[in-house]
Formats: sequence, structure tokens, C-alpha cells
Amino acid sequence: MSVALRSLATVIGSVVMLFVTSPRLAGFTLIGIPLAVLPIVLGARRLQKISRASQDRVADANTLAAETLGAVRTVQAHARERYESQRFSTALLTAIDTAKLRIRTQATVTAVAIVLIFGAIVGVLWLGAHDVVSGRMTPGTLGQFVLYAMIGGGSVGALMT
Repeated sequence: MSVALRSLATVIGSVVMLFVTSPRLAGFTLIGIPLAVLPIVLGARRLQKISRASQDRVADANTLAAETLGAVRTVQAHARERYESQRFSTALLTAIDTAKLRIRTQATVTAVAIVLIFGAIVGVLWLGAHDVVSGRMTPGTLGQFVLYAMIGGGSVGALMT
């Protein structure tokens, strides 16, 4: 609880200091980061559903194996070994296909997250660099802004865990 309160206070303080340091960059930051995070959240929700389905398919294959092995004498008595083997193979292939889909989705979500978050960061730094070149901001002020953004971002990360 105390970590959450401390992190929340740090986030609020960082956002205030971002606006004190550079309202323009703070505005772009507070617009850009949520726009970058939204597709990540949507992808993570989809990944969660696919992960659940993948675990269900593995459980189905395990259940099928347990049932067949538990009734091995009955299976042998009715000469159903090949049939049960094919059922298990089909269940395994389904589990593997679902796992591959989960892995592809996870890789895509990770790649999109990296591109969007770093793109937003680079965009804000690019705007800040233009402000420095045009004289609207000093290099020290840009460094101060980056420091506040890093402190706030770290605290948001602590709140998410």
C-alpha cells in the first residue's frame, strides 16, 4: 500500500513538473503515450484470450491421454488403439497450433509495444530538440523534462505491478 501511495504521489508530482517545465511537451507526452498504449492494451487482451485457449487445448490433450490410459484395457479389448492414437494426435496438433498462434500474437504485441512507446518517446524528444534549436527551451530544461518523464514513467511502471 505504501509503495502504491508513494508511486502515485511521484506520478502526480512528475506530471505537475512536466507541465511547469514545458507545457507544450507535457501536452504531447500526455497525448502521445496513451495513444501508444491503447493498441498495446487491446493486443494484450487478445493475447490473454488466446493464452487461455492454448492452455485449454493442452488440458484437453492431457485429459484425453489420462482417460485413454485409464481405460487402456477397454481400449485394447475393443481394438481401438489406432483410433485413440489418432484422437490424441489431433488434440496435440490443435494444442500446438493454438500455442503457435499465441507465440505469434505475443511477438506481434511486443514488437508493436516497442515501436509505439519508443516512437512516442522519440517524437517528444524530437519536438524538444526543435524547441532547443529555436531557442524556446534550453538544453538543461530539456534534460530536466526528460528526467521528470523518466521518474514519472518508472512510477507508473511500479503502479502497474
